[in-house]
Amino acid sequence: KRVDKVIDKVSGVTTRYGGKIMRQFKPMRRWLWFRWHGTILEHAWKASLLNMVVSVGFAACIRHFIKPSWSIGMIPDKENLVIKRLLGLNKLWNYQ
Repeated sequence: KRVDKVIDKVSGVTTRYGGKIMRQFKPMRRWLWFRWHGTILEHAWKASLLNMVVSVGFAACIRHFIKPSWSIGMIPDKENLVIKRLLGLNKLWNYQ
């Protein structure tokens, strides 16, 4: 019985503790889509947005300064000097 009391308290059973330890899950789609607080998105959106902005900025700089011969979304020319320098980074990235 003592173990049951501890489990009830940790799980935040609504009838005994008002769900103050853990919020109760409500299986309604509308309720779930509007939750923001306490989600991983609330904590990670700034870092994700920064990574996207840096990536787009890097790609824009490459397109502006080296005038590539390949179109957007295509595989870059390995003979390009900038791409040759980035191939080492590509090998490091793919090394697992």
